[in-house]
Amino acid sequence: MEASTKKILGTLAAVAAVGGGFYLIKKGKKLLAGAKMNFALLGFRIHKMNLQEVQFAVKLRCYNPTKAPITLAVNQVVANYKGSAVAYSTPDIKGLTIGAGKTQEPEIVFQVPYLNLMGKGLTLSVLSNTQQLKADMTFTMTISVNGETLTTTQSLSEDENM
Repeated sequence: MEASTKKILGTLAAVAAVGGGFYLIKKGKKLLAGAKMNFALLGFRIHKMNLQEVQFAVKLRCYNPTKAPITLAVNQVVANYKGSAVAYSTPDIKGLTIGAGKTQEPEIVFQVPYLNLMGKGLTLSVLSNTQQLKADMTFTMTISVNGETLTTTQSLSEDENM
C-alpha cells in the first residue's frame, strides 16, 4: 500500500452504533474526550392537526456519561412512516453543550402540509391513532458530536421511550 494511502486511512474517523449511542474513534488515537454519547427518542406528540397542516414533535434525550463536556449539533431529522420519508426537520440545535454526566432533552418540531402526508398514506384517522402511528414511525437523525457526524435511525415504542 502506498504511504499516502496509509496516511489517509490513518486519519479517518470510524463511527459505530452501540446500544442507542455511539463511540467516536480516531485510528491511532485514544477515544476523543466525550466520545461516548447516548441518544434515545423520549416522546412523540402531535401539536396541531387540521386539513391544512400537521405539527408534531419528538423529544430527544442526550446523555453524556463522560468526564468532559460535549458539543452537540442536530443537523437534520427525517420522520419515516412505514419506511418512507414523510417529513423533514432542520432543527436549530447547533453548538448545544452537554456537561459531564448531564442530560439534555431538545425537542424537534415538524410542520408538514396535510396534503403531503396524505400522499404518503397518513390520513387524519391514522394520525389520530397515536399508538399505531408510533409503531409505524422511525426517525433518522444526523447528529454531530465534537465535530464528528453520524446518522442513526431510531423507532418509538411506548415501553422504552414514553
